[in-house]
Amino acid sequence: FFFFFFGLFEICLPSPMMASTDTPRISIRPYTLDDVPAIHAMFRSGMEDSKTPGSAYPNEEYILKGLGSDLADIASTYVDKGGAFFVACEIPSGSNEAERVVGMIGLEMLGDDIGELRRMSVHREFRRHKVGCLLEAALVEYARSKALRRITLTTLASMKHAHGFYLSRGYSFIKDTTYHLPTGEAVISTFEKDI
Repeated sequence: FFFFFFGLFEICLPSPMMASTDTPRISIRPYTLDDVPAIHAMFRSGMEDSKTPGSAYPNEEYILKGLGSDLADIASTYVDKGGAFFVACEIPSGSNEAERVVGMIGLEMLGDDIGELRRMSVHREFRRHKVGCLLEAALVEYARSKALRRITLTTLASMKHAHGFYLSRGYSFIKDTTYHLPTGEAVISTFEKDI
Protein backbone atom coordinates (compact mmCIF):
# COMPACT_ATOMS: atom_id res chain seq x y z
CA PHE A 1 0.00 0.00 0.00
CA PHE A 2 1.19 3.48 -0.82
CA PHE A 3 -1.00 6.52 -0.40
CA PHE A 4 -0.03 9.86 -1.87
CA PHE A 5 -1.85 13.06 -1.09
CA PHE A 6 -1.37 16.59 -2.37
CA GLY A 7 -3.30 18.63 0.10
CA LEU A 8 -5.91 16.62 1.89
CA PHE A 9 -8.36 13.77 1.48
CA GLU A 10 -11.94 14.81 0.75
CA ILE A 11 -13.05 13.60 4.20
CA CYS A 12 -10.31 15.70 5.82
CA LEU A 13 -10.83 19.08 4.24
CA PRO A 14 -8.84 22.01 5.66
CA SER A 15 -10.72 24.76 7.41
CA PRO A 16 -11.63 27.78 5.24
CA MET A 17 -9.27 29.84 7.42
CA MET A 18 -6.23 27.77 6.36
CA ALA A 19 -4.40 29.21 3.38
CA SER A 20 -3.39 26.69 0.73
CA THR A 21 0.28 27.48 1.41
CA ASP A 22 -0.27 26.29 5.00
CA THR A 23 -1.39 22.85 3.85
CA PRO A 24 1.55 20.45 3.91
CA ARG A 25 1.98 17.91 1.15
CA ILE A 26 1.80 14.52 2.84
CA SER A 27 2.39 10.95 1.74
CA ILE A 28 1.25 7.94 3.72
CA ARG A 29 3.32 4.80 3.29
CA PRO A 30 4.36 1.64 5.15
CA TYR A 31 7.22 2.25 7.56
CA THR A 32 10.77 1.17 6.72
CA LEU A 33 13.66 0.37 9.04
CA ASP A 34 15.11 3.78 8.20
CA ASP A 35 12.02 5.35 9.84
CA VAL A 36 12.51 3.69 13.25
CA PRO A 37 14.57 6.49 14.88
CA ALA A 38 11.93 9.05 13.84
CA ILE A 39 9.14 6.74 15.06
CA HIS A 40 10.83 6.38 18.45
CA ALA A 41 11.37 10.15 18.76
CA MET A 42 7.74 10.83 17.78
CA PHE A 43 6.44 8.31 20.31
CA ARG A 44 8.50 9.92 23.08
CA SER A 45 7.51 13.49 22.20
CA GLY A 46 3.85 12.52 21.74
CA MET A 47 3.74 10.91 25.16
CA GLU A 48 5.48 13.88 26.76
CA ASP A 49 3.05 16.28 25.04
CA SER A 50 0.05 14.30 26.31
CA LYS A 51 1.00 14.38 29.99
CA THR A 52 -1.50 16.42 31.97
CA PRO A 53 -0.81 18.06 35.35
CA GLY A 54 -1.55 15.68 38.20
CA SER A 55 -1.56 12.60 35.95
CA ALA A 56 0.80 9.73 36.70
CA TYR A 57 0.85 8.65 33.06
CA PRO A 58 2.46 8.61 30.67
CA ASN A 59 5.68 8.52 32.65
CA GLU A 60 9.24 7.61 31.73
CA GLU A 61 8.67 3.96 32.67
CA TYR A 62 5.69 3.77 30.28
CA ILE A 63 7.67 5.44 27.49
CA LEU A 64 10.61 3.05 27.91
CA LYS A 65 8.23 0.08 27.97
CA GLY A 66 6.69 1.17 24.65
CA LEU A 67 10.10 1.73 23.07
CA GLY A 68 11.23 -1.69 24.30
CA SER A 69 8.17 -3.71 23.29
CA ASP A 70 6.21 -3.33 20.03
CA LEU A 71 8.23 -0.33 18.85
CA ALA A 72 11.48 -2.26 19.32
CA ASP A 73 10.37 -4.74 16.65
CA ILE A 74 7.61 -3.22 14.57
CA ALA A 75 7.75 -5.92 11.91
CA SER A 76 7.11 -8.85 14.24
CA THR A 77 4.40 -7.04 16.23
CA TYR A 78 2.47 -5.59 13.33
CA VAL A 79 3.50 -6.53 9.79
CA ASP A 80 4.46 -10.20 10.18
CA LYS A 81 1.09 -10.94 11.81
CA GLY A 82 -0.98 -9.37 9.02
CA GLY A 83 -1.24 -5.89 10.47
CA ALA A 84 0.47 -2.73 9.29
CA PHE A 85 2.48 0.24 10.45
CA PHE A 86 2.21 3.44 8.41
CA VAL A 87 4.07 6.71 8.55
CA ALA A 88 3.01 10.11 7.29
CA CYS A 89 5.82 11.97 5.54
CA GLU A 90 6.07 15.59 4.57
CA ILE A 91 6.90 15.75 0.89
CA PRO A 92 9.91 18.04 0.48
CA SER A 93 9.42 21.21 -1.51
CA GLY A 94 12.99 21.25 -2.81
CA SER A 95 14.95 18.57 -4.58
CA ASN A 96 17.75 18.70 -1.99
CA GLU A 97 15.45 18.04 0.95
CA ALA A 98 14.66 14.61 2.37
CA GLU A 99 11.14 13.57 3.31
CA ARG A 100 10.39 13.90 7.01
CA VAL A 101 8.29 11.50 9.10
CA VAL A 102 5.56 13.59 10.75
CA GLY A 103 3.04 10.96 11.84
CA MET A 104 2.56 7.27 12.53
CA ILE A 105 -0.13 4.67 13.14
CA GLY A 106 -0.14 0.91 13.66
CA LEU A 107 -2.71 -1.84 13.17
CA GLU A 108 -2.19 -4.93 15.32
CA MET A 109 -4.30 -7.95 14.49
CA LEU A 110 -6.36 -9.23 17.44
CA GLY A 111 -8.30 -11.95 15.67
CA ASP A 112 -9.76 -12.93 12.34
CA ASP A 113 -11.90 -9.82 12.02
CA ILE A 114 -10.67 -7.37 14.68
CA GLY A 115 -7.65 -5.11 14.69
CA GLU A 116 -6.31 -2.65 17.24
CA LEU A 117 -5.27 0.86 16.25
CA ARG A 118 -2.03 1.56 18.13
CA ARG A 119 0.70 4.17 18.44
CA MET A 120 -1.10 6.96 16.61
CA SER A 121 0.91 10.14 16.85
CA VAL A 122 1.39 13.29 14.80
CA HIS A 123 4.32 15.65 15.19
CA ARG A 124 3.21 18.79 17.05
CA GLU A 125 4.01 21.07 14.05
CA PHE A 126 1.61 19.05 11.86
CA ARG A 127 -1.37 18.79 14.18
CA ARG A 128 -4.47 20.56 12.87
CA HIS A 129 -3.34 19.86 9.29
CA LYS A 130 -5.46 16.67 9.01
CA VAL A 131 -2.44 14.33 9.06
CA GLY A 132 -4.24 12.19 11.66
CA CYS A 133 -7.25 11.91 9.31
CA LEU A 134 -5.01 10.70 6.51
CA LEU A 135 -3.29 8.14 8.74
CA GLU A 136 -6.56 6.81 10.13
CA ALA A 137 -8.11 6.63 6.63
CA ALA A 138 -5.11 4.63 5.36
CA LEU A 139 -5.39 2.27 8.33
CA VAL A 140 -9.13 1.73 7.76
CA GLU A 141 -8.59 1.09 4.05
CA TYR A 142 -5.90 -1.48 4.88
CA ALA A 143 -8.13 -3.09 7.54
CA ARG A 144 -10.96 -3.43 5.03
CA SER A 145 -8.58 -5.05 2.54
CA LYS A 146 -7.87 -7.65 5.23
CA ALA A 147 -11.62 -8.22 5.76
CA LEU A 148 -11.62 -6.81 9.28
CA ARG A 149 -15.00 -5.84 10.65
CA ARG A 150 -13.95 -3.80 13.68
CA ILE A 151 -11.13 -1.61 14.89
CA THR A 152 -10.61 -1.07 18.59
CA LEU A 153 -8.25 1.24 20.42
CA THR A 154 -7.32 2.43 23.88
CA THR A 155 -6.03 5.81 24.98
CA LEU A 156 -5.52 7.63 28.24
CA ALA A 157 -8.77 9.11 29.54
CA SER A 158 -6.93 12.40 30.11
CA MET A 159 -6.23 12.74 26.36
CA LYS A 160 -9.47 14.59 25.58
CA HIS A 161 -8.16 15.89 22.24
CA ALA A 162 -7.62 12.28 21.14
CA HIS A 163 -11.14 11.37 22.29
CA GLY A 164 -12.58 14.16 20.15
CA PHE A 165 -10.54 13.02 17.16
CA TYR A 166 -11.65 9.38 17.44
CA LEU A 167 -15.29 10.34 17.92
CA SER A 168 -15.09 12.56 14.82
CA ARG A 169 -13.73 9.59 12.85
CA GLY A 170 -16.73 7.40 13.73
CA TYR A 171 -15.42 5.53 16.78
CA SER A 172 -17.74 4.93 19.70
CA PHE A 173 -16.68 5.30 23.32
CA ILE A 174 -17.03 1.90 25.03
CA LYS A 175 -15.73 2.29 28.59
CA ASP A 176 -13.13 3.68 30.97
CA THR A 177 -11.02 1.24 32.99
CA THR A 178 -9.04 2.34 36.04
CA TYR A 179 -5.72 0.68 36.83
CA HIS A 180 -4.16 1.16 40.26
CA LEU A 181 -0.42 1.00 39.73
CA PRO A 182 2.51 1.56 42.11
CA THR A 183 3.30 4.89 40.44
CA GLY A 184 -0.30 6.11 40.42
CA GLU A 185 -3.68 5.61 38.86
CA ALA A 186 -4.18 5.29 35.12
CA VAL A 187 -7.59 5.55 33.49
CA ILE A 188 -7.75 4.01 30.03
CA SER A 189 -10.58 4.73 27.58
CA THR A 190 -11.65 2.13 25.03
CA PHE A 191 -13.16 3.02 21.64
CA GLU A 192 -14.41 0.86 18.74
CA LYS A 193 -15.46 1.37 15.15
CA ASP A 194 -17.26 -1.07 12.88
CA ILE A 195 -15.89 -0.92 9.37
